[in-house]
Amino acid sequence: MSETIAGFDTALWRTGWAVLRQDGRELAVLGGGSIGSGRKTGKGARSTALADLLVRTQIILGLHQPDVVVVEKPGKWARASWRSSQAAVEAMAEARGVVLAVAGQLGIPCEELEVGVARERVLGRSGADKEAVRFAIRALGLPILEREDGTPDLDYCDAALLAAALRWDACQVATTKSQGR
Repeated sequence: MSETIAGFDTALWRTGWAVLRQDGRELAVLGGGSIGSGRKTGKGARSTALADLLVRTQIILGLHQPDVVVVEKPGKWARASWRSSQAAVEAMAEARGVVLAVAGQLGIPCEELEVGVARERVLGRSGADKEAVRFAIRALGLPILEREDGTPDLDYCDAALLAAALRWDACQVATTKSQGR
C-alpha cells in the first residue's frame, strides 16, 4: 500500500517538515526542510512567525496533498519544560495549532506522535539525541537536508522520523497478526 505522510516537528521559531512517500517498506522524500529562521527578533516576531508558518504550511500541504499529517505531540519534555519555560511550551502549542488548522481546512486527517515514541519505534530508544536521529534517517536511505549555513537540518530529521515512525508500528502489528500472535 502506498501512502504520502507529512511530518511536522513543531516549534515557533523553526518547524521541521518532511513529506515522505511510503510504498511498502520503501520510503522516499518528496520534500522537506524547516520553516522559520530560528531567531527571535523584533517587535511582533511571534505573530509574524505564526503567519509565515500558516502560509508555508498551506503551500506544503496544498502542493503535496498528503494522505495524513503527523504532528509532534508534546511529551515528557513539555511537561518538564512547562515549569521552567512555559512560554516555549505555549509557542509550540501555537505552532501545532497552525499545522492542525491548515490540515483540517484541507480535509487531511491528522495524527499526533511524541518524538520520544517515534525515536523508540525507529531507533529502539526514546532518549536518542538528534545526532542519532540524523544517523537513522541516513540508515533509512533518506537524504540529510542542509540549512542555508551548510549544517544538517536536524528539525527536518525529526519531522522525517515522525513521518517514518507513524506507520512503523502498524507494519509490525500486521506482521504479528498474520503470524497468529
